[in-house]
Amino acid sequence: MGFLGETELALISKFNLFRGLKNSCIQSALTGASMKQLKHRELLFRAGEDVCCFCIVLNGALKLIRPSPRGIDIIVHFAIQGDLIGALLMNQEEILQFPISAKSMGPSEVICIPKSTFSNFWKNNLDLMNRMNSILYQRMSTIQNDKMLFSSPLRNRIALLLLRHIEQVNGSTMQSLSLPLTRQEIADSLNVAVESVIRIMSEWTVEGIIHRPYEKGPEKINIAELIKKQ
Repeated sequence: MGFLGETELALISKFNLFRGLKNSCIQSALTGASMKQLKHRELLFRAGEDVCCFCIVLNGALKLIRPSPRGIDIIVHFAIQGDLIGALLMNQEEILQFPISAKSMGPSEVICIPKSTFSNFWKNNLDLMNRMNSILYQRMSTIQNDKMLFSSPLRNRIALLLLRHIEQVNGSTMQSLSLPLTRQEIADSLNVAVESVIRIMSEWTVEGIIHRPYEKGPEKINIAELIKKQ
């Protein structure tokens, strides 16, 4: 854990959640907050742990995982810079434990805000609550749209997942970008067998949509060709 400095405060003031708000308001919203640095695949919290705070992604990305009765973890959301984690639970007094786990995808930093700060300040600030609800509503809409795609061919679903994640993380119109997810993470997020994902993406490698470098390094995706697959 670490305390927030001027650099961190300057960064989060640019997030949609806080953009345009007075510094005094932002500082009050972060009363008692601390920063946590996570290593690749490190857990921020595990399903079943007590809810004591909610978090804002400062840098990097985390995957939110829901355990299933079959023992297979299902990825329900990718939280990127500026995204909220656990905020939906703050207004639900009857929920005392996290229903999901949050695991870092590469080195990441998050701001942890105590539940008491939410009760004492956030709930009484209509503007801040509207901003938070807007972010959460957009997330729910994305999850619902994903469910509607279950009947689509798997290659279409993979293409859409990659394109959306690339846009979220990079916000770029470049023609070639690094592959943001592993084959297993793609399979987990779509709730399908990893072998099916490997087969389709191997075909895309042969077609030149995915370029695997000879030397160790990230794979590259041809954005224009991937769009044709969705």
